[in-house]
This record gives sequence, structure tokens and C-alpha cells, in this order.
Amino acid sequence: MILNGILTFLKWGSIGIFLLLFFFIIIALIRTLFFKKLKKKIINLNDDVDNLLGEKLLELIKIKTTSFQDEAGYHEFRERLKNDYPLIHQFFNKEKIGDNAVFTYKDHIEHAPNLLFATHIDYKATYIEPTIENNRLYGTGVFDAKSLLFVIFEAVENILRTEGGLGCNLTIVMTTDDETTKEGGSLIVQQFLRRGKFFDLVLEEGSGIVDPDRVGLQSNYAFIGLGVTGEAVIRFKSEKEAELMSFLKAIQTKDLYKARIDKYARTMIHNICRDVKFIHRLCFANLLLFKQIVKKIIRKEYPEIAQLLQTTIQTGEIQNNGQYFFDIKFHLSTQDTAADAVLALADYMEKYKIEYEIIEIKEASSFTETETEGYSIIKDVAEAVFQDIYITPVILTKLSEKRNFDKVSDCVLRFSPLYYPMEVIKFHEQTEFVPLKSLCYGIKFFVEVLNRYKKTPLGVKN
Repeated sequence: MILNGILTFLKWGSIGIFLLLFFFIIIALIRTLFFKKLKKKIINLNDDVDNLLGEKLLELIKIKTTSFQDEAGYHEFRERLKNDYPLIHQFFNKEKIGDNAVFTYKDHIEHAPNLLFATHIDYKATYIEPTIENNRLYGTGVFDAKSLLFVIFEAVENILRTEGGLGCNLTIVMTTDDETTKEGGSLIVQQFLRRGKFFDLVLEEGSGIVDPDRVGLQSNYAFIGLGVTGEAVIRFKSEKEAELMSFLKAIQTKDLYKARIDKYARTMIHNICRDVKFIHRLCFANLLLFKQIVKKIIRKEYPEIAQLLQTTIQTGEIQNNGQYFFDIKFHLSTQDTAADAVLALADYMEKYKIEYEIIEIKEASSFTETETEGYSIIKDVAEAVFQDIYITPVILTKLSEKRNFDKVSDCVLRFSPLYYPMEVIKFHEQTEFVPLKSLCYGIKFFVEVLNRYKKTPLGVKN
């Protein structure tokens, strides 16, 4: 009798589990159908090419502003800016901080928004003489760098010419060491802190409009960067080469860092889940049911998103300077700190008697919330200007430039409106170019951002 009872319980229990599982699958399918597939959007730059813009930028590109000090080149560049943008030099105070320039709108408007646009003009690549071919401007420094500064200056100069002033308090930062010491941004931030300056929006490069092939999607997306994850370089040392080799082999074969889906990854997954194939949409739309499967899918097919979920490492070669050592570069996930990364190796360091030394740590920046007014404005302007794109916030990884602007603003966003096709992203160091149409759209973008921030009538001064 007892045996029959157990068998009956198992029978009905199995049926219950099956029905429950069936119920969850039905719910998942309904949710997936609710997240119906998005209409495919491919960016289409419809504006006519403005060859005058291309020629004007070409003259700036001709001036060599390498990452290594070249006073003659930078002086020539500054003089060219004075000639091309007389109204900016009339309406803005220019200040030199280190080897970097800061342009500040002279007529401070009380209670108006304070904006900061950050750019850089230096480069490390071998100089390539600029040319215009097939409505593309080729040359060293056109990949963001001078192109971004150019569209900002064009937008501001246009507004000053047509309206006689700005409706907000704008600061433009132009650094010259983003490819070398990267100290310019920090020097400028320190100066801002001493003066008590705080900004409603900081907009800098680092992310932008991406082609579908780059992220495994089917449409063009504007990725608006909310922040940057941390990085660390740690040196591991031992008197015995064999012990160090065993340690290196052990950590390379172990899955030391677990993938975790936090709120930032969830937001991005939610935003893209309707632009992927059905089986992926089924899993992405039902994270609670398929979290582990989602992690595997992302790791395999969406590497840019995978970097958010899981800390990754790059190991160097074993060397000897009187003691055996090698370096590891940690690309930290959104949840991990440098201390977390080292702690995960603690058992192996103890086992093989390994010492470590911190070479460099760059902690993550603060992450801007999507509820901020600044994010809403940048998102709305990107949608209005480009139209055939989708928008999603992202946390950026594997970026060495962390300029610390989060110390002077609660809303620091990384986004460049200059659209570069996938072929440029892949080979930009060898074949840098910017489509001339991208320049028109970049100017439109910054004009619209400045117009959206007009909250105080012109002429109301502090």
C-alpha cells in the first residue's frame, strides 16, 4: 500500500511538474510574441553632400597634430581655427590648461544649463595625406578626433551667426594627449573643481552609431555610453619559473570569473531582444527562465555585450628581471573591481607561492542613469536627426580614456554622432575616412542639442 502511494505521488507529481513546465513555456511564448520583431532599420544618410565642408575639414586634417609634441603644428592649427571660426573666438574665452585648450562661453546666462563638449585632436598613426574621393574624406585624424571637433565648431559657429548668441552656457574642451599621457582631461577636471564648476551634461566620444554586423543585430543602433568599466594591470612574480608557469597555466584553464546580468545588461538585452532571431528573442524576453542560456548565447554570438557581463583577462609573456614575472590586464565587468579580480586568484597564488604587484588601476567611472534629462535629450535628438536607427544605452568596456568628468557632472555621456561604416571601424588605423554626409548629420545633431537646451532668453546675464 505504501509503495502504491509512493508510485501514485510520483505519477501525479510528474504530471504536475510537466503541466507547470508547459505553463511556463506558454507564458514565455506569449511574452516573446508580445516582443514582436522590430522593423529592420538601416541608416540612410539622405542629405546632399556638402563639398565645402569636406574641403574645410581637409585643410584642418592637413595640419599635423601628432600625439608627440609639435608646437609648430599645434600653433598652425590654432591659427586656422581663429580664421575659420571668428565668432567662436569672439563669443568664447579661450584658456590653455597644460597643452590643452578650453573654450568657455563669455556671456554667462543665469539659471541656464551648463554643457561641456569634450574632444581631442591628437593621433598616433602614421600621417596620411588627406584626399577626398567618392564623397569620403581620407586622412589621419578623421576618425572622430578632428572630425568631431569640426562638427562641434561648425554647429556653434552657425548658431552664433544666425542667432547672435547661445541659449545655454557651453564649454568646449580640446585635449592634445589622448593618445599619450592622457593627463589633459584630469588637469582640466582639477581646474573645474577648484573653480566650483558643475555641468548639466558632459558629452564626449567613445560610442556612437554602429552597423548591424558589429554587434550581431539586424538594424543600425545608436549606442549611448552611460559610463566606462574599470581596467587593471597586475604583475605576478615568483623566484621559481616552474611555479609561475604552473600558476599561469592554472588560471588560463579555469573559468574564474562568472558572467552576471545586472540592470545595465538587462536594459540593453531588453532593448535589442526584438531585433534578433526568434530563438534568441524567446530567451532574451524571458530572462528569469533562460538566464543561463542567455549567458551562453551572449558569450558566443554577442561579444560586445559579453564584455559587460564577465571580467576577462589578457596574460603577458613570462619575463625575468632578476625575478620571474608576467603581467595580466583585467578588463573588468560592470560588477567587478580590481580587488575582486585579484581575490578570485587568491587560492592559486597561495598554492604556487605567487606574489603580486599593482602596476595600474583605472576604476570604473560613475554610470549615468537613463532617467536624467541629458540622456533623454541626446536620445531624442539622435532619433530625430538619424531616424532609421534604434537607441540603447550601454556601458563601455576596453576603453583606456577615463577623463574623470563624472567629478563635475552627474550626466556624462559618450556618444559621437559621426557615422562610420563597419569597414572604417575594422580598419580605421590603415584606412581612416569619414563620409562627407556624416559631417552634415553631425552638425545637425549638435545644433539640435544646443537648441533643446535653450531655457533662458538671450541677454539675461548673471
